[in-house]
Amino acid sequence: ADVPDDHIIPMGLPNMYSMIKIISRQDGNPVDGPDQQGEICVKSPQCMLGYLNKEESSAFDNDQYFHTGDLGYYDNQGIVYFVEKINNLIQFWMYEVAPSILESRLLGSNNIVDAAVVGIPNKENGQVPRAFVVLKPGFEETEENLTNLMESRLQDHERIRGGLYFVQNIPRDENWKVLRSVLAEYKPH
Repeated sequence: ADVPDDHIIPMGLPNMYSMIKIISRQDGNPVDGPDQQGEICVKSPQCMLGYLNKEESSAFDNDQYFHTGDLGYYDNQGIVYFVEKINNLIQFWMYEVAPSILESRLLGSNNIVDAAVVGIPNKENGQVPRAFVVLKPGFEETEENLTNLMESRLQDHERIRGGLYFVQNIPRDENWKVLRSVLAEYKPH
């Protein structure tokens, strides 16, 4: 998958004691080059050796790289970027959609102070994105206007087909991670 123009979260360069590879989610082989998304894998003396008494649960491959469960890529300078936790990806038809990319596009609107996107079940396509937005105090916006704005910023498979909802706040845990399970249970009235 090609990477959008806006890098999501730069993690930086690997330190001199670590090696990182990005592997294809389709075949498990290293990606062909920069700007190709895949799972971030790390080999480092600082990395754990495995799970105690659970060798079958090991997230290590035969080359002793730890599979992080994170989707990312590296650029031409070797800087590694985090895109999304793989288990947060929205499975739309034959595409995997990263909520963080949709959230960054939503946050590009001057009226939005916070946003979160989750996948909701859809009989035809597997899952579709549903967005939750918090407007800046004193600003008003309609779902139709915001949806139309987003249409120009998204590819067809990224469209917010599950609805767009205005909320007072985005539920988060103590580490400021979005509580996606809470949002996935949201029932519009």
